[in-house]
Amino acid sequence: MPSKNSTARLAEVIFQDLRREIIRGSLAAGQRLPAERLLAEGYAANRNTVREAIRKLEQARLVTVRHGQGVTVCDFRQTATIDILAPFLESCLDPTERTAVMLDLLAARNEVVGYAVDLAVRRRGPEHQARLVELAEQLVTHFDARDAMAVALLTQTWLEALIDAARSLPMRWLANPFLELHQGLISRFPSMCVLEPGLPRYLEDFLGALQRDDAATCRRLTHAYFQRVDLLLLGRIGSTSMLSEHSPAPAFRPSPISAPKPPTE
Repeated sequence: MPSKNSTARLAEVIFQDLRREIIRGSLAAGQRLPAERLLAEGYAANRNTVREAIRKLEQARLVTVRHGQGVTVCDFRQTATIDILAPFLESCLDPTERTAVMLDLLAARNEVVGYAVDLAVRRRGPEHQARLVELAEQLVTHFDARDAMAVALLTQTWLEALIDAARSLPMRWLANPFLELHQGLISRFPSMCVLEPGLPRYLEDFLGALQRDDAATCRRLTHAYFQRVDLLLLGRIGSTSMLSEHSPAPAFRPSPISAPKPPTE
């Protein structure tokens, strides 16, 4: 009998494979998933494992499950949440759409960060300012060492420190999805870590403006810095090979011919 851990891992594999096929359009909106029996045979799994994978798909709003009607693929572009972003960037086959999604995401992130900076300048305490100075020193050290991964991870910590300094629960709740996405993208796509040449100057100027309580300058500097980072990042996003480097072929690929069609009206 397989262990609970191995069963959970297999359910996750099935979930990720089917999610990938939905994102790529191999399983289109309105199409029914293959029967549980076929999926179980294809993965050498039992039906409970397949049901767990389908439950995860339903929680992600990628399928709907209706008694007597089977499992139907949703139009994920309309039903999914922000959690789909990293898998979408990993699996989407259209580089133009992928780049458009990143442009919109980065623009939204910059607005959130800008608001956090405004609040942080006004509400920070001495402990927040000391933390930002400490992180700036660490960032410059890793920048000088040309350690792009360390800079990317510390940039995440820098943003979290700014949000902490804002002392706003709604700001934290609003920012958390962006921070989690940033962390996930770095983990999944290490080649997205970039070294923007103006980082040391940005940090120096930002801390100087912060010392003067100049929120407008802090926001302008932050916006300009992340715009430069985003330009470098988008140049790499355009590379299909970079985003597919961690995208293995699914263990089972449902056939569009054998998959049941949606009922006609």
